[in-house]
Amino acid sequence: QGYESQPRILGIDVARFGEDQTVFALRQGRKLNTLIKLRGLDTTQTSARAAEVIRQWRPHAVFVDGVGIGGSVVDQLRQFGFDIIEINAGSTAMEPQKYFNLRAEMWGRMRDALVSGMELPDDPELLGELTSVEYGFSPAQQIRLEKKEVMKRRGLSSPDCGDALALTYSRNVSTNHEDETACYPEDVGTL
Repeated sequence: QGYESQPRILGIDVARFGEDQTVFALRQGRKLNTLIKLRGLDTTQTSARAAEVIRQWRPHAVFVDGVGIGGSVVDQLRQFGFDIIEINAGSTAMEPQKYFNLRAEMWGRMRDALVSGMELPDDPELLGELTSVEYGFSPAQQIRLEKKEVMKRRGLSSPDCGDALALTYSRNVSTNHEDETACYPEDVGTL
């Protein structure tokens, strides 16, 4: 309860390999409304589906993993006229003394929200991913998440659902009632 006045945030983790999936995480305040999971789409199809979700859900912020093929989705959504925030999880954290990189920070902020009582849908895949990523510390004692390649060697898949939800914690978002159409211009044609 009480999340209705909080910002609506969309995180999009774009699949990189055939076994991975593209996931859209739709979060408002401390409630994850839903996860949309897609497989086998090219970047044009992913961008078209993202545009539909943005128009339907009208988020205050859209965060897209822009590394690798995600960059193409960022570019296409911007060409459609959407205000997209490109995230590079390997970049410097906002709290570099605590986190090794932005990926560790996003997951750390998500963990804090989970501990504080985030509402999650009944999704065994998401719950499994949230508990499968291990962490350690850098030589400078920064929190550092294990690499996806290491997870795959342990027999685990890429945590696509967890990464999509973590993207919604990559930056602080506030509602801007003066500019309610920042992410979804009305003059953009249909796809």
